[in-house]
Amino acid sequence: MEEILRKLQKEASGHKHKALRDACVCACETLELQNGTGKVPPSKLRERCLLPLQMALESKSTKLGQTALAGMQKVLCDSRLVAGLGLEVDMLEKQLLSQMLEALRVTPSLHEDLQVEVMKVLLCITYSPNFDLNGDSILRIAQVCLETYEASGHQRSINTAIRATLSQILGDLALQLRHRQEGADGDEVTAPPLQRKDVSPTSQALCEDVVTVLTVFCEKMESVDSDNPLLQLLLLECILSMLSSCPPTMHLSRGFTDLVWKQLCPSLVAIMGNPVNDKSITSHHGHTGALERDRLTLGLGLELDSSSGACRTRAGARAAPLAPPPSQPRSCAPCVTSRQSWCVW
Repeated sequence: MEEILRKLQKEASGHKHKALRDACVCACETLELQNGTGKVPPSKLRERCLLPLQMALESKSTKLGQTALAGMQKVLCDSRLVAGLGLEVDMLEKQLLSQMLEALRVTPSLHEDLQVEVMKVLLCITYSPNFDLNGDSILRIAQVCLETYEASGHQRSINTAIRATLSQILGDLALQLRHRQEGADGDEVTAPPLQRKDVSPTSQALCEDVVTVLTVFCEKMESVDSDNPLLQLLLLECILSMLSSCPPTMHLSRGFTDLVWKQLCPSLVAIMGNPVNDKSITSHHGHTGALERDRLTLGLGLELDSSSGACRTRAGARAAPLAPPPSQPRSCAPCVTSRQSWCVW
């Protein structure tokens, strides 16, 4: 970590970067103190080290930004900065994820190349062995991605990186639930009480997290204006990534089924549009006039007369109704007398 800080200090030349150089010096001195007799809490040590990295990103210098993002990946690997993460009970803003996201809050206004590198850092955070993978953490990371997407002006490279990042972290949340349920023949795998960490949530907690994240993305999709189809598409891809990774037993969750039928399905129908009200939706059959009956092709040379519900052959001969009234037996008298081999009754 010291090497990155010294490199950043050297690159931050000029009077306007004096505060950045001072922050690098302070961080290096704190790390040296940690190696000696003095001990600094990990959250305070991270705060000191992340400050110059955040300042480098906010400088809008591509060179300084690249060095800062390399330093953020070093933070995740330095044992002095991640020691005891599973035992931390500090306030939310003192936790690793909160501190990293605070340093990355300038991401939407960065250069496109730096934004792509930020997506890599977010993936590194997610796959850090000490990262607490839960619904709240995933949503906070996803928020950075979505804000960057909206501010990017639909530039191809960053949009591709954002879609890949979101699909991966959201899909992995659902996959963790699948693996937990499928592991040990469906039994919960638990560690002894003194060794168990918060990074290993139960299947029930993971299921609730999946439903929570899906709910948030459904709500975001509902709030997106129809004039922004690219954002709608991104949110749909995110939802699909989670649904395709969910375990088969997900339908047993009442919260999940309620979400799908009461919120997701109506949203999908609204996106597809209503052909009665939306004149831009046209049928491939074409319109042949108000007085002519609409017919739906059924195959096997049949058509459905939408006004009477009866079958017709393409030659125009009248056949039996598709669904006879309940009072009639499940056989079609006209077809019996005329020996129609295709009748379903």
